[in-house]
Amino acid sequence: MPRLRAMTPSGLVEVTRFRALHFNALRLIRTLKVLDNGVLRTVGSFIQPLSVSISPATASGRRATSGEATTNTVTASVSGGQGPYTYSWVRVSNDNPGVPIATNPSGATTAFRGYPDGDAVFQVNVTDALGNTASGQVAVTFISFA
Repeated sequence: MPRLRAMTPSGLVEVTRFRALHFNALRLIRTLKVLDNGVLRTVGSFIQPLSVSISPATASGRRATSGEATTNTVTASVSGGQGPYTYSWVRVSNDNPGVPIATNPSGATTAFRGYPDGDAVFQVNVTDALGNTASGQVAVTFISFA
C-alpha cells in the first residue's frame, strides 16, 4: 500500500498519522481513498511502522534429573503495522546438546524446551496483514542442578 509523503520546512517526511473530522468526531484515518473516474483508489496509508519487542528479554529452564527442561514463557509484543499478525519462532543458534524447540512456534507467547546444559537463541518473525515484517531475538539457557 502506498505511503504518503509531505513537504515540511525541514524537508520531505513520511506521514504516519492523520486525523480528520468525521461526523463531528476527530478520528484517526488509516487510509486515504479517492474516487477516480468511478474507481475507488487508495492513494495513501497512515500506518505506524511494524515493530516487535520480547518480554522478558531472556528465558531459562532448570532440570534436576535427566531429560528436557522447559523455560519460562516469553511474549512478543507488536506495535504498528496492520493486524492481524502472524508469528514464527525459529532457532538461529544452538550451543545445546540437543535440538531445542519453541513449544508454541506460531503464537505470540511461547516457552522453549531443550536439554541442560546449553544455550540457544530464538528469533520471532512477525508479519502483518500488509506483508510487512519485523523480528526480535531472545537468549535461552537450559541449566541442570543437583
